[in-house]
Amino acid sequence: MAGSNFLASARVGYWLDDTKASGNFPDTRFFFRNGTIPVATTDPRYHPAGWSSVPNASFQDAQMDKWQRYSAGLDSTVFLEGLGSHEVKLGVQYELIKNKVNIGEAGNLFEIRWGLSDRFGAGVIGEYGSLHVRDFRTDGAAESTNWSLFLQDSWVIGKNLTVNYGVRTEQERVPNYGAKRDPTLPKNAISFDFKDKIAPRLGFAWDVLGDAKLKVFGSYGNYYDITKLEMPRGSFGADKWIAYLYPINTLDWASLATGCHKANNTMADNPCPNLGVPVRRDLRAPTDPRENIDPNLKPMENLEYQLGVDYQVLSTGVVGLHYVNKKLLNTIEDIGYLVCSSPTSCEEVYTTGNPGKGLVVKDYVKGVVPPQAKAYRDYQAVELSYTRRFADNWSLRATYTYSELTGNYSGLASSDEFGRTDPNVARYFDGLVYGYNSKGKLAKGVLNTDRPNDIRLSGLYRFNFGTSVGVNTSWRTGSPVSQDEQLNGVNFFPYGRNNLGRLDSITQTDLFIAHPFKIGTFGGRKLNLEVNLNVSNLFDEKKVTQVDNAKWNEDLCTAIEQNGGDCSYDYYFRHVVPYNFDTYMKNAFSEIDPDTGKPVWEGMLNPTFMKPLAYQAPRTIRLGVKLTF
Repeated sequence: MAGSNFLASARVGYWLDDTKASGNFPDTRFFFRNGTIPVATTDPRYHPAGWSSVPNASFQDAQMDKWQRYSAGLDSTVFLEGLGSHEVKLGVQYELIKNKVNIGEAGNLFEIRWGLSDRFGAGVIGEYGSLHVRDFRTDGAAESTNWSLFLQDSWVIGKNLTVNYGVRTEQERVPNYGAKRDPTLPKNAISFDFKDKIAPRLGFAWDVLGDAKLKVFGSYGNYYDITKLEMPRGSFGADKWIAYLYPINTLDWASLATGCHKANNTMADNPCPNLGVPVRRDLRAPTDPRENIDPNLKPMENLEYQLGVDYQVLSTGVVGLHYVNKKLLNTIEDIGYLVCSSPTSCEEVYTTGNPGKGLVVKDYVKGVVPPQAKAYRDYQAVELSYTRRFADNWSLRATYTYSELTGNYSGLASSDEFGRTDPNVARYFDGLVYGYNSKGKLAKGVLNTDRPNDIRLSGLYRFNFGTSVGVNTSWRTGSPVSQDEQLNGVNFFPYGRNNLGRLDSITQTDLFIAHPFKIGTFGGRKLNLEVNLNVSNLFDEKKVTQVDNAKWNEDLCTAIEQNGGDCSYDYYFRHVVPYNFDTYMKNAFSEIDPDTGKPVWEGMLNPTFMKPLAYQAPRTIRLGVKLTF
């Protein structure tokens, strides 16, 4: 959902030791606009970027996140004759998943942004910056049930054609974590019946010449996904996160935690009264299943078809040409809107729906404010391969794949957020701005895991004395990079996707060596010992796999308000779009900073923009021993 329960690394961090006695245990992180650090780097309270008082993870009070899974299945196979032979299989499957959770941060998290307003676009800033205080928690219990039925037939027609066809259907109950606390709420937030998830399947394999040399094959199918419980945990009452935002009017950062109590995640709370009255943002306002779920919600569905041909060119070798096409038909996401009851009290309200369809598109103004963007994810690829089976002590497989992955939705793991795994509740559609660039056009393009060209070679050779040596090597296109900015705390791509080019291509070679030893017999069985060596990234290549793609530390909302506007999407699309993001920010903050003599906007730039954040995994060497008998 909405935001995540972790924060980006800051430039400088400090830990205030004497706050431990107060029970606050803050994790404190700092951002600086102009590089001025309020204490010397020799000060014992100074720490490098990314440092925190406690590990950067969720901290548990009750120490409970209990999962239970029960499953059962029954199937039967019947063999029939009629216009060929049939292998008919039918079955039923059942699954029950239970979760009881009570986890959270051990105390308040303090996020300090020196010289910057808050990162949620609320415009909170004092003389020296802004402070965000929170206590993220997950608390609740629920269970999910799933039934599935399937019927399929493998039909052999004549001697050289096999057709597989069938259908699968499912019934799914998605739980409501808030029901145990409020009995007026339904037990299940979402229910899909068998008629909602009917998935036909069709495939064939044809031995064209009847001599097993030329094979043509293909398949077609609809595939539905089971909803992961991360979605009801985030959307239906288990996750709790209220951001309390304060201006900073002192450089004595050590005093900020004075008088604070642990936040209780209510809009009426003020965890740090000594800092004044906070602006509040409820970033996990629970979705009421009776009002904020699209009544015509469709389950997550993909369409896939494949077509291929294999031809045996030698007694040991086969060449192949394969085509695959995968298309997203529907996904489920929490679609967010910022609703404010007062200038200092706002919450992100979410409608669970199919992006760009049904309930969530009702408020757009044609030609002015665009509709909620639909979710797109289209993948197609052509693979050319050569496979030589193991013979005369060696085997080889070589492939070249040309592919294209486009859209605005990368799937249940979000590559837009570098692999964040919060299925159905990622940041994709948490604001209308996410779907569009600064020209008001749909931000659809190559996704971050798009690799147009991929070459792989795998070979194995076994020496006469028993040692086997295997080598895998690959080359693939580098990933695309897109400038990522924020409006009202929601990420979007103002210049569309892939405006910053691609990272360098990636190459890697892995090595495998194994040698067997006969060591005797045991209980009438032969004992064999194998010693093997696995080396990943043999040449220790160090290509960059991820860079920081956020250019600005400041939210666009602050710049809009600086220019006399407001941060509603109506104002944004009517009066700001079209625009150039960098030019807009520079014009809004063109005044001179008296401390540096430079324009204020220079201090808002992210110093790690386009700098490496991740590299290829280093060379690893594993020695293994295997005993067989």
